[in-house]
Amino acid sequence: MLLACSITVLMGVLLSVLLLKRVEPFYSLSLRVSDFNYSIHSEKLSDDVTLILVDEKSINRFGRWPWNRKIFAKGLEKLKSAKVVALDMVFSEKTNERDDVYLAKTIERMESVVCGFFIRKKATENPPEELIDTLSDSALFRVPEVVPFPNVDYVEVNIPEITESCLLSGTFNAISDPDGNFRRYPPGFVFKGNVYPSVGVQVLRAYTGKDVVFKGNSLQVGNYTIPMRNDGTVILNFYPLKDYQKSSFSFVDLYEGKVPMDRINGKIVVVGISEAGVTDIRATPVGLVPGPYLHVTFVSNALQGELLVDSIPLTILLLFLSSLLLSLFYLLFQPGVRIPLYFFLFALVFVVVRLFYLYMNTVVYDLFIYIDLLLLSVGFEAYDSFLKHKQAKFYKGVFSTYVSPEVLEEIVENPEKLKLGGEKREITVLFSDIRGFT
Repeated sequence: MLLACSITVLMGVLLSVLLLKRVEPFYSLSLRVSDFNYSIHSEKLSDDVTLILVDEKSINRFGRWPWNRKIFAKGLEKLKSAKVVALDMVFSEKTNERDDVYLAKTIERMESVVCGFFIRKKATENPPEELIDTLSDSALFRVPEVVPFPNVDYVEVNIPEITESCLLSGTFNAISDPDGNFRRYPPGFVFKGNVYPSVGVQVLRAYTGKDVVFKGNSLQVGNYTIPMRNDGTVILNFYPLKDYQKSSFSFVDLYEGKVPMDRINGKIVVVGISEAGVTDIRATPVGLVPGPYLHVTFVSNALQGELLVDSIPLTILLLFLSSLLLSLFYLLFQPGVRIPLYFFLFALVFVVVRLFYLYMNTVVYDLFIYIDLLLLSVGFEAYDSFLKHKQAKFYKGVFSTYVSPEVLEEIVENPEKLKLGGEKREITVLFSDIRGFT
């Protein structure tokens, strides 16, 4: 019993350290296992969010992106009844001055457009100080002394006319996990001492008319809570691809007035690019998707309270509880009973983990629990088999010359019946004789 308990604790501690340190490849594999959650996501994409895409149909109509900015502006004019319009694209280079001004004036008249800008790890130079000063109007001012967001050195922003016309500007950039998949969304970055929220957070600011409030490991925007990990990122709760497709419309249809007004009036409309030759395609747990899907997912999750939190303490707690239960099965039951109980325990952990996801929006890294249970169950049974083999060898060596093979087999199979002093019991003896035999 002491050995079993020691092994259980030691294994639990080892796997807990691997999880806390996010050791590869275990951490990436655990993310892949947790991705199963998205296949049982029961909620739908928020009806308050609509996606307008510069897709293949749009490219075929207007030519290769970027288009004449007057064309794009005329499409935007169809969105004047939207509550918030987010542009997942950057206009960082000047074109025809008249067209640039036309687009800037269109954005200014709408009074609801959130623009975006890129974070750069490396660049030859930053925008002029005057433009950075204009951009700083979109930064957060009520922030704690220490924020969990990464610092960046370079940005690529819209031309001055457009930057000045936007209600707010936010960052585009996403952060991938070690396996290359995008599951997390950064709520903000720090640039030149200012905290700049992402496009998604800026959309919530514009939608609610409220500023961002830092509350421990979360952000509060009006009535909406944004839970963050310790690294300052948010875990997205993806929907089935068909949900995104149902809420998506081609820019051509918007331009021609074919998008239903009930998908525009009072809605949050994200305008982005999905054409593979133009935009970055992101690898996600639900498949390869255009970058705008990440912003849409974040906004919909926030509106519906579906953003995920990962709980390493809960994972470790479940790991130790399940391994303790498996150890009890090993100590209390014979193989014929305990082995089915092992399988039941695996299934129970799987169900409990999925329930935490469905009802508490909590991610449990259950791969570490399965590894623990597998190693313990295989190890215990191998050790038990070794002990039985050793015991059988001992009994055969001691009793093979004294008892019949049948009795020896009974001793080997039921060693608990073997004891000193014999056994006292009441018996009936039948004496018989054969008449005329002597």
